[in-house]
Amino acid sequence: MKVLQILFPCAMGGVERIASQLLESNEKIDCYIGIDSKYYEAFVSYVHPDVERVIPLDCSSIRQTLHSVKKCIKTVNPNIVHTHARKEMVYVCLCLKRNIIHIRTQHMEEKPKIPVCILEKWILRKKVDLWIATSKRLANTYLSDQRYIKSANIDVIYNGASEGEKRVSYDISKKYCIVCRISKQKGIDILVRAVASLDESVRKNIRIDIWGEGEELKAVMDLIKQLRVENIFFYKGTTIDPKKIVVEYDSLLMPSRYEGLPLTMLECMSTGTPVATHDVGCVNEFIESGKNGWIINDAFTWQDFFMEDLTTYGYERMCKNVVKTYNELFSLEKMKNSYFDFNCLFHAIKDCYKGKKKIQWIVIR
Repeated sequence: MKVLQILFPCAMGGVERIASQLLESNEKIDCYIGIDSKYYEAFVSYVHPDVERVIPLDCSSIRQTLHSVKKCIKTVNPNIVHTHARKEMVYVCLCLKRNIIHIRTQHMEEKPKIPVCILEKWILRKKVDLWIATSKRLANTYLSDQRYIKSANIDVIYNGASEGEKRVSYDISKKYCIVCRISKQKGIDILVRAVASLDESVRKNIRIDIWGEGEELKAVMDLIKQLRVENIFFYKGTTIDPKKIVVEYDSLLMPSRYEGLPLTMLECMSTGTPVATHDVGCVNEFIESGKNGWIINDAFTWQDFFMEDLTTYGYERMCKNVVKTYNELFSLEKMKNSYFDFNCLFHAIKDCYKGKKKIQWIVIR
């Protein structure tokens, strides 16, 4: 069996790392990726070096993109094409032959600048065979509300993350980190204002290191200077491995305005490092505030978090709960086994080749 993923990235982020993890083939499935040529070098250099299985696509125009996607599908001749976002999904729908299964993973809620038109709804209804949500929230609210999706059965496969070295120290240092692309979405300005509002007696004892860069870097630095916050520091870099960084800090901070299921959070959890995050995406499905992390909301604010007096014993117990959550829900093997459930995929392809492309939903566990 052959699986081809099509990617049109905006950056080398979580979705691209998930795709690279699914690129690793096994004895039953050969996997390939077709990727926008603008990001080909970055992908093979920083994300996945298997150049034989990564195919550059010319996406310089609509016409050229259609041609490249069609050519890629013809060259690989896959049984399954897998997409992760709206743009590549639509192109694949326009290029697919009848006897190829199309799987779409929905990573987060989408608010497209261009509304989904009637023609696009018809295409998606006819040409997407399997929809996978990365959280129960996405499955139960967002996907089930889309009338162009045949929602007889929406299954959930959580993202998986490769495992990092476990932390060996449980000493509390009041040092925290943020590892992300510095954009409006990530809400770093919210955190800066929260830190600025702390009493000096609390603020002087904490340190926050921000690892990353992006379009909002200058704006955030200007805000820090304006509010005279002296304990937030920046470390630039786009190829940072979060797993190697977070073990040096008490916790990872995620003040995002919106998220799906962030891969950085899962990578952090694999090391036993707890996360303090806004109540966004699906975090309340697996984080129990005070037990295996912290959910920041109106009832428990950033100010409450920074003032919390946690004992070494309590912190160690929380870190072990974090590892337990990762092992139960987010291990890389669990995700890959769910996607590569050969029996389910085999029956889908078997019926597809018989011309029975009426199976729109298959539970993959």
